[in-house]
Amino acid sequence: MKPFFQDWGFFRRLSSLIVIMLLLTLIFVVVSLGLAILIYGQKQVNAMEVQVLQFTQGVLSFGMFILPSALFAYLFENHNIFKGLSMSEKPKLIHIGICILMFFVSIPLISYLEEINLKMQLPQWMSGIEQWMRTHEEQAKIATEKLLGEPGINALISNIIVIALIPAIGEELLFRATLQKNIFQNSTKIQPYISVIIVAILFSTFHLQFYGFLPRFVLGTMLGLLFLLTKNIWVPISYHFINNFIAVMVSHTDANETVHAEPQFIAHPLIIILSLLATISIIYLLYKTEKKH
Repeated sequence: MKPFFQDWGFFRRLSSLIVIMLLLTLIFVVVSLGLAILIYGQKQVNAMEVQVLQFTQGVLSFGMFILPSALFAYLFENHNIFKGLSMSEKPKLIHIGICILMFFVSIPLISYLEEINLKMQLPQWMSGIEQWMRTHEEQAKIATEKLLGEPGINALISNIIVIALIPAIGEELLFRATLQKNIFQNSTKIQPYISVIIVAILFSTFHLQFYGFLPRFVLGTMLGLLFLLTKNIWVPISYHFINNFIAVMVSHTDANETVHAEPQFIAHPLIIILSLLATISIIYLLYKTEKKH
């Protein structure tokens, strides 16, 4: 006999996920601040020291992404969390290799999209919205720089866990395993590739960093395709972690003044075109390989 929740359709599933996320987020905001006060003291919490930011962000990410995904899978996917979230099988070594290769060949393409996005200008009548977007972007940048700018090996390890590992696991469980598979693919007649695009838009919008929307949308699309083709959530998690890990390492090295500006050859039109073609070719190769199996 199927569990009661498993027969629910798209809108009930989506509404349930939103309610679960809101409730757990509210709970974990209080929990993260309470634990931070107990561990670090009221003075450090008020000053929002880097260690406090790292701790609260890690706890909040767990409560916002990982726990809602696990609870949703338990309720809606036959009480089997690991199977419901496609976590049962280990990723194949070749899939990890594909993630690493795809990350590096896509760097020029993503850098180009970042450059285009940063030049975005809204019409004059939307100047108020544009000013709000730029203010929000600047605040997010300041908070990120505060986290990544802390020197020392302990800060680096903490940032790898909090900024690279936990978001890679949590965001993929939420957006790919829960939204893409358990909601769109399991409860609608939408074509799987369309669901990849829809979730990629939601993924990029969720971050509320509008001047990074385009590259993050492309990143979300690649993550969605990796999951769609391999049926294993550990594959997009691996790619997501590699992306975050490199960003943390570059920022940490840059904070210690040993990294220089991005090489100019990356911005060459031919390199960008080759990057796009190479990325598409890798995805197509993965598609052909998985289709055989």
